[in-house]
Amino acid sequence: AAAIQAQYIARAKSRDRALTKEEVGKLLRAVYISGMRRSHKLAIHLLLLTMVRKGELVGAKWEHLDLTGGEWHIPETKIGKPHVVYLSPQAIALFTELENLSSGSPWVLPARTNRQMSIALSSLNVAIRALGLEISDFVLHDFRRTASTHLHEAGFPADVVEKALWHTI
Repeated sequence: AAAIQAQYIARAKSRDRALTKEEVGKLLRAVYISGMRRSHKLAIHLLLLTMVRKGELVGAKWEHLDLTGGEWHIPETKIGKPHVVYLSPQAIALFTELENLSSGSPWVLPARTNRQMSIALSSLNVAIRALGLEISDFVLHDFRRTASTHLHEAGFPADVVEKALWHTI
């Protein structure tokens, strides 16, 4: 059985979950009133604001950020290429707070026990699940789809939205 490739057994189901504006508000309010670590709260908020993949934020180092210029240079992404994320004033404020919380660590989101390592990739998922919210079938990656959906509905050009998400066009 180990020799059989997964693609011949089953097909991955495409996700189409996008949160409504009301669900986004409910989620953010729950995050900020929860007892989760402040850095996790800010990280979840940044996922919404920047539309990056969770792994890109978890793997972010301070050397990649230019908060004065409002740019985050991600050296390598899922598609194997660098990407520049232009930061809103709100994102800059969140990163500035994270910088103070990181206590000189090279990582934007350092591990609690070893500041020379980043948090685990699953840390933010665990924090969200601990909230026990009544938002059906939600995972953190759905923030990207949510952003895409709302930006398209607001009339932004598709190529601009796809470029911001760093999708191959």
